[in-house]
Amino acid sequence: MSDLNAVRQAKRKYDASQQKTDEARDKMFDVWAAAAMSGLTPEEIGEAAGVSAAYVRGKVRARGVEPAARGPKRKK
Repeated sequence: MSDLNAVRQAKRKYDASQQKTDEARDKMFDVWAAAAMSGLTPEEIGEAAGVSAAYVRGKVRARGVEPAARGPKRKK
């Protein structure tokens, strides 16, 4: 195999793995949105996922989840 063919093959493998990664990330964010809609807080989701609550808020809002109403929040 020539070096150029090896480069092309490596690029195809990289692109395929990147697509799988992107799909898995999108599915994860969809699960976060569903969890938020079912009542979990961004803090709870973030703790379970190993990310900040602010990051979770941004991702779930991008998927149509409205922010919680102002005022007292539920107790844990």
